Amino acid sequence: IQTAASGELRFNLMAVTEDNLSKVQQDLLRERVVIQRAKIKLISSGQDIELDDEVDDDQAPSGTPTMEELPDDIAALEKVVREAEDRKKLLKEQEDEELDKRARWKKENARRRHDFVPFLLSVIKHLARKGELVKSVTAAQETIARRQHERKKAKTGATGVST
Repeated sequence: IQTAASGELRFNLMAVTEDNLSKVQQDLLRERVVIQRAKIKLISSGQDIELDDEVDDDQAPSGTPTMEELPDDIAALEKVVREAEDRKKLLKEQEDEELDKRARWKKENARRRHDFVPFLLSVIKHLARKGELVKSVTAAQETIARRQHERKKAKTGATGVST
């Protein structure tokens, strides 16, 4: 908890939540097993279908319909396969998004952990050698003063009180 000079109280609210990636991967595995079981049932009914994705049936998550729970009707089984394929595509997109998010997190953490002090010191030394350090500092101070003035002007304009 952080207390600001103006008396306001600032804090971060964090929670421990379930890992979205593992949940999506479990749901994806479930859909793959459903597709495989439905296709096996279609093959056993005499349909000419290929199994393009082999999944270990023993790794099926709980709640996955068993072979006996799947319908016996060929049209209903084909519908189960189509719906599971659609859900599988959506889950694959979600998995890709989660993996992209984790890659961004990894990059951000690397930037956060890196020590930029030596780099900044060499930039300052380089500017000093070229004789541009004083100009750069003056320009930065002017920019800061201008921004502070604009913020103060916007704040007084928003409250309707002039100083």
